[in-house]
Amino acid sequence: MAGAGNLLSNVYSTYELTEPYHYDAYNFDYLFEIDSAGKKITADARYVSYRNYSDALMTADHYGAAGESLFTNVIRTHQPGSIKIKSVQADAELPFDEINLKTGFKFAEVCNDNNFHSEKLDQDQYIEIEDMTDHFQYSEKIIAGYISGSKSIAKISFDLGFRIEHTISEIDLANAMVNRSNNYTSFFPNFSASHQFQDDSRINIAVSKRINRPAYSGLNPVRWYNDEYFYFYGNPDLVPETARLFTTSYVLSNKYIFNMEYSKSSNYISRRLSYDPNGVTIRSQSANFRNYDRFDFNTVTPLKISDSWGLQVLTGVNYIFYPISEADYQSNLQQWAWNLSLQQQVKFLEHYSADISIKYTSSELYGVYVTGDVFFIDFGVKRTLIKGLDAVIAVNDVFNSYREIGYSNSRLTNYYYNEKPDSRRVSLTLRYNFGGELVNSGKKKTEEQQRL
Repeated sequence: MAGAGNLLSNVYSTYELTEPYHYDAYNFDYLFEIDSAGKKITADARYVSYRNYSDALMTADHYGAAGESLFTNVIRTHQPGSIKIKSVQADAELPFDEINLKTGFKFAEVCNDNNFHSEKLDQDQYIEIEDMTDHFQYSEKIIAGYISGSKSIAKISFDLGFRIEHTISEIDLANAMVNRSNNYTSFFPNFSASHQFQDDSRINIAVSKRINRPAYSGLNPVRWYNDEYFYFYGNPDLVPETARLFTTSYVLSNKYIFNMEYSKSSNYISRRLSYDPNGVTIRSQSANFRNYDRFDFNTVTPLKISDSWGLQVLTGVNYIFYPISEADYQSNLQQWAWNLSLQQQVKFLEHYSADISIKYTSSELYGVYVTGDVFFIDFGVKRTLIKGLDAVIAVNDVFNSYREIGYSNSRLTNYYYNEKPDSRRVSLTLRYNFGGELVNSGKKKTEEQQRL
């Protein structure tokens, strides 16, 4: 802290966080082939159980300008939480001579329970902090159905679809006596058209509407401290973000890809900075903002350097514009950014091949923050031992250069971060093919799982 340019005191904070968690997922899949023409029905049921037993201890040591010890604040938190997800989904593909139809429905139910407690050390005894102790419960049910049809006329293909969702959700905070319910229906149309040219080139345009629901942690008003004077907490008042997407893509000679996309979001979800009621502590909270505009242009260029050396060049440029809000001040942020990725496949000697991936991302906007540049290289070598048996050794982030750096676009604080995650890893894999085609058994996560 400082006044008139003079140092008044220093604060050194440590935050120890332990988060043992358990994640269990079960799914059941069913396929029924109606006929040999491709008509089929697929269905799956899923159950996910996520439990997080979070405990944290924050210690803040206060020192005077001369370095003398003044006092120490200690806060400990216990935040056991559980999230259970149940979902069932069925889809039907019905190709006919004139039109190809797809239809389906989905039901998903989510229950989130977090009974969190916070205590402050006072004269060798821990005393409960009332405004940091509560029982958060969130329930959500989504019923959805869709139908789409595609048809080709000469070399032009059309696809028109429509999805409807009905959502029922409820948030309850026992101590704060907060109870909010939402019951609404949303509509999501989509349309695309593509034209195939004679030289193996094609152009495609698409228009769609999408929804982005908040993460479960974004709704939960639990506090997560960076230090004694800066913390993040969730917002029970969040509403889903909706976006309209306009996309144009062009494929040249069935090799080179050019893609442009513009998206405009309403109620977009980001972070808002404000002062705690004490007028000193800065708090960061998920919040809805008016609009979010983003433009992207991406290219994919495959190159053949030689018979044993292939290269894919991926480039991207984007522009972002959106408002931010902090305390009683509002402003608009905008920035251009770009990225480059080089993916190389090299065959050498008789049984060896190598994959080299070089990736760079420039500084870009992320909520109230501006991130730093990101650069790293991944490398892998495959050796065919015998027919059907391969050994692969891979090194992620070879030079350990990946860092997460950023600073805030804030008038309230000069907050910045410089983190080094565990990015450099070495793995050895042995893979044997007994014959036949490999089946990808990996299941894509549902929207509800992605919000964990």
